Amino acid sequence: MKHMAPDKKELRRLALQWRDGIPEADRAEWSQQIQELVITSRWYKEAEIILSYASFRSEVVTDGINERALRDGKRLYLPKTYPDRREMIFYRIRDLDDTSSGYQGIREPREQEPWNPQAQGAGPAVLMLMPGAAYDRRGSRIGYGGGYYDRFLGSFGNSVSYKVMLAFAGQQVTEIPVEVCDIPPDRIITGGSDR
Repeated sequence: MKHMAPDKKELRRLALQWRDGIPEADRAEWSQQIQELVITSRWYKEAEIILSYASFRSEVVTDGINERALRDGKRLYLPKTYPDRREMIFYRIRDLDDTSSGYQGIREPREQEPWNPQAQGAGPAVLMLMPGAAYDRRGSRIGYGGGYYDRFLGSFGNSVSYKVMLAFAGQQVTEIPVEVCDIPPDRIITGGSDR
């Protein structure tokens, strides 16, 4: 009998189990490494709009990047999730305190000033920072199973200049089975040691 490669669900479970076990001090240090790589990148410097996220549980900590984006005068947007309609909308925040506990306890922005790519036309450069459970060498990504980022990018991806997944090195898996609806990031930025 041929050995079956693990499916997405199993890969997600294993990667998240590893990530949840990272000691707090390592998570802070590795998140700092990743933050430095982001803010010194060409696409961060060029971006006028940052579609970021508020880190949750064992994710790469994004507060430093988000604070820096606000200090640098960039327009910062964070996602709010609407599970009943399986939709994600990014709203502008001007202060990291402009969030409150939302879907699954994730910090979410207030419903003010949604990002409207139609209104911006061909204008400003947009950098999207994405969380995720796992990635592979080919640059494929596994999210958390809701498909929110894939659906969002399916609708608005043409208005996003650069998509970057933030992950720890140990979240890399051998190979992710790719489906038609999967939209990979342009780049994966990692830090820390692997498993």
